[in-house]
Amino acid sequence: ILHYVNDNFPHVRVETCSGGGGRFDPGMLYFGPQIWASDNTDVLSRLAIQHGTSLVYPIMSIGAHVTAVPNHQTQRVTSLKARFLVSLFGTFGLELDVRRLEKHEALELREY
Repeated sequence: ILHYVNDNFPHVRVETCSGGGGRFDPGMLYFGPQIWASDNTDVLSRLAIQHGTSLVYPIMSIGAHVTAVPNHQTQRVTSLKARFLVSLFGTFGLELDVRRLEKHEALELREY
């Protein structure tokens, strides 16, 4: 299937994922240049997840996003700066509704 997708839709980027339990294979980078290492998006958890993943995968292939707080898995509240900086250790993205940011957070995000 992935051969077909890559051959017939060369401009579509495929992101493979852990599928639970950290089960992903470095050989999958042949089919998709990006992996999602874990559904755990808590910034402190992601430090360990992304560090461990970077031992095998290139940083440019590790999906990493800024997410909303409180975190939906741990209920931890962390600063926007911390979430932003950790997400730079990967394929930076925003996984939150920017319309729901506090005014000071929106202004801070623009600074980055």
